[in-house]
Parts: sequence; C-alpha cells; structure tokens
Amino acid sequence: METRPTPPQRLWLEYQRTGDREVRNRLVEALTPMVKQIVASRARQLPPQCELDDCLSCGIEALIRALDRFDPARGGRLESYLWTRIDGAVLDEARRQDWAPRSVRRFSRDRTRTERELFALHGRRPGREEIATALGIDLPELRRQELRLATAEVGSLNVQTGESDDDTVELLDVLPSEDRETEPVTAVLARESEERMLQAMAGLSDRERRVARMLYVEDMTMRETGRLLGVTESRVSQLNSRVKRRVRDALEAELPLAA
Repeated sequence: METRPTPPQRLWLEYQRTGDREVRNRLVEALTPMVKQIVASRARQLPPQCELDDCLSCGIEALIRALDRFDPARGGRLESYLWTRIDGAVLDEARRQDWAPRSVRRFSRDRTRTERELFALHGRRPGREEIATALGIDLPELRRQELRLATAEVGSLNVQTGESDDDTVELLDVLPSEDRETEPVTAVLARESEERMLQAMAGLSDRERRVARMLYVEDMTMRETGRLLGVTESRVSQLNSRVKRRVRDALEAELPLAA
C-alpha cells in the first residue's frame, strides 16, 4: 500500500513543480513548529550565553536551504531530512557562540551524568572524591577542570530579568553597586547630611574650622596639625573636642541623619 504524502510533503511537491515563493513561504510556516521543537530540545544542552532567538533564526535559514536541496530520489522522508539538517545547524550556531573548548563542555556533561548516577546509586549527593574516582581522575585534576568550566560560563548583562515579554528590566539594571550615590534614598540623605554639616561648621571660628579641615579632610595627625598651627598636640586635642561638641550641639535635632 502506497504511503500518502504528508501536508508538508504535498506543499514541497507543489513548490518543486511551480517554484512559487508563496508556496515556499507556506511550507516554511508549516514547518516552523518543528524548528522550534528542535531548538527547545537542545536548549538544556546549550551554554548559558547562547541566544535561543539566534538559534531559531539559524534553524529557519537551515530549513529554507534544506527545502531546496532535498532530493527524494536518494530515499528518505522530507521531515527526517529537514530535522537532521536543522539540528546540525542549531548545534553549529551554539558552538559558534560558545568560546569554551569542546573538552570543557564534555567534562561538564560527564560530571553532570556522573553526579546523577551516583545520586541514584547511593540516594545522596556524591562527594568530590567519589566524583573524581568515577570520572577516572584525581582531585587536583577535578579542581582544574571545574575552574576551566567556571571561567567558561559567560552570561549577558542585557538579559531580561522579568517573566513577561513587556518587562524591559535587564540584569545590568539590578546589579548591586558599591557606589552609594546610585541609591536614590542614600544619595538624598547624604546630600542633606552634608548640607547640615556645612551649616554647623559655619558656626565655628576660623581656627576651629582650620583644625577640622586638617584632621577630617586632609587626614592629618594631631601632631602634624599642631606643628602647622604652632601649638602643642594637647592643644589640638582640646580644639578638636570643642569642634566635635559644637557641631554635635548644632546637629542635635539631626543626629540620625548626620550619623
């Protein structure tokens, strides 16, 4: 009994007979779910930095090329031929995006498989020595390979962190910063605190302001300050105590903010 052609095969026969681009577009549209299925099946094997959209585009291009190259006279089904070509193109694109050597990726797969097998065997997470023994290497070599793998894991800071397509917040936008001025609330409080501190300093005498500048701005010692002012270190200590007392009195109502 002769096998009836599938809808994609019928479209392909029509495209071969007519060369109509509209027919080819309908054929590509009908086979796009297969491309998505291939990319999805490979997604867990792809390195984190691989863009699935790029792999999907590469798969669509491979599909179009394969449609023009398929020769039924050589035997085989259209879908099987297309699957092989698209799957190979997706893997090539993933390797192109991945700068890590294949040996590193091979080690990652072997280690993951070994951990699963040992967990299934013992009912617990395996130790590092057990993993190394199962892989046939020693602990120093295991650490070396893991270090190579860690340096190969590269991600994009422009990846979106939200769950919806409408969320445009990227990973770069939510990374913590050591710069306190990037925190709006902290920056406002810091500016207000600085303004109040300047107001409090304005109430000091010229000599007291000079002492405060040397000790807290220029980071000089009391001995250095006394030498420049022509007074003893003990006198600088007295002036410093007076400065702190007068500033504290001026900021008494603002102590939480000034702190």
